[in-house]
Amino acid sequence: MKLASGLRTSEQLWSEVQEIAALIGRLQLNELTVFFGYNGSSDDRFDDELYQEIEIKTNDLLGFLSKSMAEGRYHLGDQDFQIHSLSGGVEFLICHESDVHLETDNAEVASHMRARWAAQEPPGYEDSGLGWVPLRGI
Repeated sequence: MKLASGLRTSEQLWSEVQEIAALIGRLQLNELTVFFGYNGSSDDRFDDELYQEIEIKTNDLLGFLSKSMAEGRYHLGDQDFQIHSLSGGVEFLICHESDVHLETDNAEVASHMRARWAAQEPPGYEDSGLGWVPLRGI
C-alpha cells in the first residue's frame, strides 16, 4: 500500500516523525536503515553524505534526527529523509516537499497512518493504482 500525508508545516512534520517512531517502536520494528536524500536547501556542506545508508535502532531515531538538524546535516521539509525497517516491509519518506510518503505491506502500519492522515487537514492520499485519491470520503 502507498499512502501520503497532505502538506505539513515543519512543526507538523516533526509531529509525524514522532508518530512514526512511536508506531514502529510499538510494533517492535527495532532495526532501521535511514539515509538523507535530495537536499533542496542551499546548504551543501554534507552532500557527500547523501544516500549513504546508516543502520540505527528505532529508539535512537528521534535523537539522531534532532542532532542531524542541529548540526545542519538535515533540513526538515526541505530535504528527503528515508526510514526503512529491516524486519518488515515499512518505508517512510519525510519528503523535501513537506509531506510524508509511506509504502508498506504491514496492515497495522497502513491502517494506523491511513486513519491519521484521513483525519488531518489537509487530508492524505492513497495510491489507488490509477492515481492518488484523497483519503477523506473513501
